[in-house]
Amino acid sequence: MKKMRSIVAIVMVVTLLTGVALAYAASPPFERIPPQAYHRSGDWVKMLPRIYPVASESGGGADGGSSAVSPTPTSIPPTPPPKPKLSIRMPFTSYAKPGQTILINGTLTNNGEEDITVELVPISENGYIGRVIKPEWVSVKPAELTLAAGESEEFQISVTIPDDVDAGFYEGMLAFRPEDSVEQVEYYSIQVYRLLNEPVTEEFYVPQNSSRVVVTVTWSTGGYQFETGEGDLTVHLYRPSGQEIAPDTISTHISGYIDAYSYWGPRVVVKPTTIEGEMNEPGSRRVYKSHTVLYDIENPENGTWKLEMIPKDLLHFSYNIDVNPIKSPVKF
Repeated sequence: MKKMRSIVAIVMVVTLLTGVALAYAASPPFERIPPQAYHRSGDWVKMLPRIYPVASESGGGADGGSSAVSPTPTSIPPTPPPKPKLSIRMPFTSYAKPGQTILINGTLTNNGEEDITVELVPISENGYIGRVIKPEWVSVKPAELTLAAGESEEFQISVTIPDDVDAGFYEGMLAFRPEDSVEQVEYYSIQVYRLLNEPVTEEFYVPQNSSRVVVTVTWSTGGYQFETGEGDLTVHLYRPSGQEIAPDTISTHISGYIDAYSYWGPRVVVKPTTIEGEMNEPGSRRVYKSHTVLYDIENPENGTWKLEMIPKDLLHFSYNIDVNPIKSPVKF
């Protein structure tokens, strides 16, 4: 009895598998269509591949019936993405301090074959968690551009950073809205920074029988295109006993260049009403100053020394402390 049941079960499984195989053979083959793409809000969005059955071909047989012809998959070329009607050129990253207004220059080009009118609108992304440049901080001139086919026009974004914002990386969005087409969105960012004004203290230990201690502190001004103010740094070095030591050398290195080419001018300008002076105007002169304070102490006393640095409106400064520095070998 058990043997009979096993035979019946095997027959049922074989019958089921045979039916599945016949159904698969009779069904039309599938073809994977290449990925499609479309343009939305200034970004190319790629769609997932789609799968469609390929239609089977049939023809009349000698007996008047129809016989299936092995179908050949037909290759369907992907639809080429439409060319954007607008080309936009503008810098991605700029720099500003809280309370400062900067101007960002850009260029808009009409790639179409007809005249087009475009509205320029500051926007922000809903639900974005990071720091954003709010539309109320931004104004655009002109707010609307009419371009002939192939024509390019310049525009200017004015961004005023509020006084109470934190330092950090802020992202903004500018929408370009043609009358008869979808909008394109261009992203830009501003690195908001605060000048250094807080004292920095570095303590270091000098072992017994040390032969030498060398301390150098360096800072510079005029080295950044987004900052023209003259900063300063006050340096103090104290022995373990608390006595202050006068520096051995205070040096200043001055360098500059004169720019006669208009294409060297930056596309980001700090408004003169906020910071005095023009920024890299063609034909202008820029001066860079590097300052160094040097302490070179022989037979320093054992204990904990303290280096105190007090910046005033500085972007950066650096310091080096060498206890028992290794002398470089003499080269012949």
